[in-house]
Amino acid sequence: MNARTAFALAAVLGAALLARPAAAQTTDTTAATPAAPAHRVRHDRNLLTPEDFAGRHEDNAYALVRTLRPSWLRGSRGVTSNAEGTPVVVYRDGVRMGGENELRSIATVTIREIRYLDAMAATQQFGTDHGGGAILVATH
Repeated sequence: MNARTAFALAAVLGAALLARPAAAQTTDTTAATPAAPAHRVRHDRNLLTPEDFAGRHEDNAYALVRTLRPSWLRGSRGVTSNAEGTPVVVYRDGVRMGGENELRSIATVTIREIRYLDAMAATQQFGTDHGGGAILVATH
């Protein structure tokens, strides 16, 4: 097969893939307009809201995170980091609290949301010393 034939074949196949099905090519203008396709709501994997933990029995933020998003507690384990990794830093209502154990002091009933920032986003927002990322807890 030469290049011209291959190009023509690719053009025909591409056009066929892009063509609408015959059922969608109606000329009847009185037909009802098809409903817009239902869009799935994308869930932010870096966010926990009360809807995410409704009905759960964990009594503090640490238990929630450990159960629902355990990877947030692992910190950074890059090639150059130590075996235990760089710990995550916890913020409550914008105030730096310390390490992951600080989550134990935050009651579940007071939580508005918990957000995780990876190392790059945490460093951009808070400066250096966030190699394990940050967990931001917003309370009522």
